[in-house]
Amino acid sequence: MSRSFSSSTTSKPAPDLFLHAASRMEVDPSRCVVVEDSQYGVAAARAAGMRAFGFAGGLTPEGWLAGPDTVVFTEMAELPGLVARAQEVGASW
Repeated sequence: MSRSFSSSTTSKPAPDLFLHAASRMEVDPSRCVVVEDSQYGVAAARAAGMRAFGFAGGLTPEGWLAGPDTVVFTEMAELPGLVARAQEVGASW
């Protein structure tokens, strides 16, 4: 019998979903990035020990996403360069 993780009783900012994804992909959470547009998603990424990229190009104010281990951006076209730059400057990947 398989278990559907989406039926979990915990929700963001609990890191369970992100940790489950990393485990299933057999990747250490510190080597993962999460792209989120909500403060709870960014908080969950941080709690999972993952690098968060907070998209503030929608309804969520930039200030709600900013914080440790988080890069806030407003244009999705910026994302590939931001991820590459984070990797170059010593992220734990």
